[in-house]
Amino acid sequence: MLQEQPTRQKLIRLIRESGGCTLADLRRRTGLSRSTLRQHLGRMSRDGMVQSHLVKRPTGRPPLMYRLTPRAELASPETYVTFLRAVFGALRRQGQDRLEELFRQIADRVAAQHPEILALPDPGARLEAFRRLFFNDLETTEIERTPAGYQFSLYACPLAPVALEFRDLCCVTREVIHGVVGEQVEQSEWIIRGDPRCTFEIRTNGGNGQKTMPLAGRVRPRPVGVAVNTPTEPITFSFVGTWTDPVLARLADGVRDVFERRGHRFADAQTDDLRLVFNFIDARHPRPYRRKGQGTFVVAVTVVNRQAADVLKEAYPLLIRSLANLCIYLVRDHGRVETHFVTLEQGTYKIPDLAGDAFFDYIYERLLPLACSQLVIDNEFHVDLPPELWEGDELTAQLAAAGRRLDALKLLPAPFPIHELIDPRDLRHIERLFGIGGLSYGNLSVRKDATRYWMSASGVDKGNMAVIGRDMLLVKGFDAERRVMQLSVPPGIKPRRVSVDAIEHWMIYTEHPTVGAIVHVHAWMKDVPSTAINYPCGTIQLAQAVAE
Repeated sequence: MLQEQPTRQKLIRLIRESGGCTLADLRRRTGLSRSTLRQHLGRMSRDGMVQSHLVKRPTGRPPLMYRLTPRAELASPETYVTFLRAVFGALRRQGQDRLEELFRQIADRVAAQHPEILALPDPGARLEAFRRLFFNDLETTEIERTPAGYQFSLYACPLAPVALEFRDLCCVTREVIHGVVGEQVEQSEWIIRGDPRCTFEIRTNGGNGQKTMPLAGRVRPRPVGVAVNTPTEPITFSFVGTWTDPVLARLADGVRDVFERRGHRFADAQTDDLRLVFNFIDARHPRPYRRKGQGTFVVAVTVVNRQAADVLKEAYPLLIRSLANLCIYLVRDHGRVETHFVTLEQGTYKIPDLAGDAFFDYIYERLLPLACSQLVIDNEFHVDLPPELWEGDELTAQLAAAGRRLDALKLLPAPFPIHELIDPRDLRHIERLFGIGGLSYGNLSVRKDATRYWMSASGVDKGNMAVIGRDMLLVKGFDAERRVMQLSVPPGIKPRRVSVDAIEHWMIYTEHPTVGAIVHVHAWMKDVPSTAINYPCGTIQLAQAVAE
């Protein structure tokens, strides 16, 4: 949940919405005790945020009515958010180079104002001084020692509503920390990504002791010929299913409002050019939505009335049965609703409990990049594999051995039993639409030379790979214009498709010539570096994000 002195902000919001509140009003609406409320209101009065006056009543003791002062309105996060949105919108129109230059100027100016911090000999002390100076009023952890340096976490981000729309804003914090503390800065957790905190770490074990730019400042160029197209033009979206349940109705209204507010078009579900479809399903009897083409991103939405011991276990079958790309799994429990995203790659994460428009802005910022991502799952087979490779080579032998080793370590889940969850008609629909007949998780590849690599096939048992063209294939190129992976296969065999992640492997090998092999397994673990958006496997956007 977004927090900036959370109780104070809640009181400000309640007083603003009501035009004024008594102590009894606030106690009823917050559940806080009289003494706690008096402490908060006393500090707010001292800070010039509220003023009070007696309200005359026909009988009884007149209560104090608390109202906001103009200072409170000016200090409101909503005021800052509106202002910053306008500023960042204007800056972005001047171009990315201008924006990055401004960030550097801000960092340099702040560092120049606080030379006493940079003069401290210990980097941990410098980071602590920075934390106390800039985040003293927010909920943070103490500075912690790590194997690589020092870190601290920030549990509240008053700028998150703006950062959801202008992600460059997060770069400012890292640039300023770098400028003031004088050390390389990395960020491993983001509140706007759904993490419970923002975590910043300075690396002091870099070897040469030289100051380095934050990771955000080191952006690798994309491979020539690859354009990542997340369109800024409006998309067409629609709803199907039933959303009469109050929770679903609220979500539907909020989602439609935020998408239309951003210039996108709501249309009938039979429209041909749909880019995004929300399928509101009954968790007991989920009905699939059969899209007309690969380019339609389907989000299944459902609500349940009990907490699940394992959200992934409960929601993933609904995702498969509804033929969706992603499931929004709402849990209604004791008067509140939790929102979970469940992905086709068997991942799940909880959406922050943001209030009002901020919640739907967050949903929008998470979904639009996914809906606009571009799949690269088409294969083009060329019967041109050199005869000396028809039975494989030393590299394929190593690839097969690596698969057996991973299988022995139980790191290769068995192919997902998709046929047990959907009927034959829906399975045929998937096969026709995407050219796949099953799901499995994880893959392996090894570089053959500068332009080619061997890779495991889609849906095969990675612990038992033997036949070239069926279990392992030679990827020789990527046609960026047609978004097709090109493969060399031997004659006389019906080839299987290469793994859907071939585009990610291709881009990593292309951008990083020193990479010799890639092992891809699935796990959701704390503190593992990850992409900011959970793009679907097999998309150009995920490939670029991973390569960077």
